[in-house]
Amino acid sequence: MKLNIDKKIGNQRLKVEFPKDEETKKKEYIEWMRKEGAGCQIYEKIDDKVTKNKAKIKIVPNGVIISSPPENDKKIPWDKIVGSERWTYNSLKINLVKDIEGLESPIIYLTNCYSAIYIVDMINESAKGVDEEGWS
Repeated sequence: MKLNIDKKIGNQRLKVEFPKDEETKKKEYIEWMRKEGAGCQIYEKIDDKVTKNKAKIKIVPNGVIISSPPENDKKIPWDKIVGSERWTYNSLKINLVKDIEGLESPIIYLTNCYSAIYIVDMINESAKGVDEEGWS
Protein backbone atom coordinates (compact mmCIF):
# COMPACT_ATOMS: atom_id res chain seq x y z
CA MET A 1 0.00 0.00 0.00
CA LYS A 2 1.25 3.47 -0.85
CA LEU A 3 1.64 5.59 2.23
CA ASN A 4 1.64 9.37 1.93
CA ILE A 5 2.62 11.67 4.75
CA ASP A 6 1.87 15.34 4.27
CA LYS A 7 2.48 17.43 7.39
CA LYS A 8 3.22 21.02 8.08
CA ILE A 9 5.99 21.48 10.61
CA GLY A 10 6.46 25.09 11.55
CA ASN A 11 6.48 27.03 8.30
CA GLN A 12 7.70 24.08 6.19
CA ARG A 13 5.71 21.39 4.51
CA LEU A 14 7.03 17.83 4.80
CA LYS A 15 6.00 15.36 2.09
CA VAL A 16 7.13 11.76 2.28
CA GLU A 17 5.93 8.96 0.05
CA PHE A 18 6.74 5.30 0.59
CA PRO A 19 6.67 3.18 -2.57
CA LYS A 20 4.62 0.04 -2.87
CA ASP A 21 6.33 -3.30 -2.59
CA GLU A 22 6.57 -5.45 -5.75
CA GLU A 23 3.99 -8.00 -4.61
CA THR A 24 1.37 -5.28 -4.03
CA LYS A 25 2.10 -3.75 -7.45
CA LYS A 26 1.68 -7.13 -9.14
CA LYS A 27 -1.63 -7.85 -7.36
CA GLU A 28 -2.99 -4.43 -8.32
CA TYR A 29 -1.92 -4.88 -11.94
CA ILE A 30 -3.55 -8.33 -12.16
CA GLU A 31 -6.77 -6.92 -10.71
CA TRP A 32 -6.66 -4.02 -13.19
CA MET A 33 -6.15 -6.44 -16.12
CA ARG A 34 -9.21 -8.45 -15.04
CA LYS A 35 -11.47 -5.41 -14.68
CA GLU A 36 -10.25 -2.93 -17.29
CA GLY A 37 -7.99 -4.76 -19.73
CA ALA A 38 -5.30 -3.23 -21.91
CA GLY A 39 -6.04 -1.42 -25.14
CA CYS A 40 -4.29 -2.62 -28.28
CA GLN A 41 -4.82 -3.35 -31.97
CA ILE A 42 -5.43 -6.79 -33.40
CA TYR A 43 -4.47 -8.09 -36.81
CA GLU A 44 -7.21 -10.37 -38.11
CA LYS A 45 -7.92 -12.17 -41.36
CA ILE A 46 -11.53 -11.48 -42.33
CA ASP A 47 -12.83 -12.54 -45.76
CA ASP A 48 -9.29 -13.14 -47.06
CA LYS A 49 -8.20 -9.61 -46.05
CA VAL A 50 -5.89 -8.78 -43.19
CA THR A 51 -7.44 -6.00 -41.13
CA LYS A 52 -6.23 -4.05 -38.13
CA ASN A 53 -8.86 -3.22 -35.51
CA LYS A 54 -8.88 -1.66 -32.08
CA ALA A 55 -9.10 -4.29 -29.38
CA LYS A 56 -8.91 -4.80 -25.66
CA ILE A 57 -7.25 -7.77 -24.00
CA LYS A 58 -8.28 -8.96 -20.54
CA ILE A 59 -6.57 -11.66 -18.52
CA VAL A 60 -9.23 -13.48 -16.49
CA PRO A 61 -9.02 -16.60 -14.28
CA ASN A 62 -10.37 -18.87 -17.06
CA GLY A 63 -8.23 -17.53 -19.92
CA VAL A 64 -7.92 -14.51 -22.19
CA ILE A 65 -10.71 -12.34 -23.59
CA ILE A 66 -9.99 -10.24 -26.68
CA SER A 67 -12.72 -7.77 -27.59
CA SER A 68 -12.71 -6.18 -31.04
CA PRO A 69 -15.36 -5.02 -33.47
CA PRO A 70 -17.05 -6.22 -35.64
CA GLU A 71 -16.76 -9.70 -34.09
CA ASN A 72 -17.91 -10.72 -30.63
CA ASP A 73 -15.48 -11.31 -27.78
CA LYS A 74 -12.92 -14.04 -28.40
CA LYS A 75 -12.81 -16.10 -25.22
CA ILE A 76 -9.75 -18.33 -25.26
CA PRO A 77 -9.37 -20.78 -22.36
CA TRP A 78 -5.94 -21.51 -20.89
CA ASP A 79 -5.83 -25.03 -22.31
CA LYS A 80 -6.00 -23.60 -25.86
CA ILE A 81 -3.05 -21.22 -25.31
CA VAL A 82 0.45 -22.61 -25.81
CA GLY A 83 2.17 -19.38 -24.76
CA SER A 84 2.97 -15.86 -25.87
CA GLU A 85 5.99 -13.78 -26.74
CA ARG A 86 6.86 -10.21 -27.53
CA TRP A 87 6.76 -9.54 -31.23
CA THR A 88 8.18 -6.00 -31.12
CA TYR A 89 8.62 -3.47 -28.31
CA ASN A 90 4.90 -2.91 -27.65
CA SER A 91 3.48 -5.87 -29.56
CA LEU A 92 2.93 -9.50 -28.75
CA LYS A 93 1.72 -12.69 -30.31
CA ILE A 94 -0.30 -15.39 -28.63
CA ASN A 95 0.37 -18.93 -29.83
CA LEU A 96 -2.64 -21.21 -29.76
CA VAL A 97 -3.19 -24.91 -30.20
CA LYS A 98 -4.21 -25.94 -33.72
CA ASP A 99 -7.84 -25.97 -34.89
CA ILE A 100 -9.72 -23.65 -32.55
CA GLU A 101 -13.25 -23.14 -33.83
CA GLY A 102 -13.79 -19.63 -35.20
CA LEU A 103 -10.11 -18.75 -35.60
CA GLU A 104 -8.35 -19.02 -38.95
CA SER A 105 -4.82 -18.83 -37.59
CA PRO A 106 -3.14 -20.46 -34.58
CA ILE A 107 -1.43 -17.12 -33.81
CA ILE A 108 -3.05 -13.86 -32.66
CA TYR A 109 -1.03 -10.70 -33.26
CA LEU A 110 -1.63 -7.69 -31.00
CA THR A 111 0.14 -4.35 -31.50
CA ASN A 112 0.28 -1.05 -29.63
CA CYS A 113 -0.34 -2.87 -26.35
CA TYR A 114 0.08 -1.07 -23.09
CA SER A 115 2.49 -3.09 -20.91
CA ALA A 116 3.04 -5.83 -23.50
CA ILE A 117 5.87 -7.42 -21.50
CA TYR A 118 3.63 -7.86 -18.43
CA ILE A 119 0.80 -9.29 -20.52
CA VAL A 120 3.20 -11.86 -22.02
CA ASP A 121 4.39 -12.86 -18.53
CA MET A 122 0.83 -13.23 -17.23
CA ILE A 123 -0.20 -15.38 -20.20
CA ASN A 124 2.88 -17.59 -19.99
CA GLU A 125 2.32 -18.19 -16.25
CA SER A 126 -1.13 -19.66 -16.91
CA ALA A 127 -0.99 -21.17 -20.43
CA LYS A 128 -1.66 -24.91 -20.45
CA GLY A 129 -1.93 -25.74 -24.15
CA VAL A 130 0.35 -28.40 -25.62
CA ASP A 131 2.33 -27.56 -28.74
CA GLU A 132 2.14 -30.91 -30.54
CA GLU A 133 2.88 -29.81 -34.09
CA GLY A 134 5.24 -26.85 -33.79
CA TRP A 135 2.65 -24.10 -33.91
CA SER A 136 4.52 -21.78 -31.57
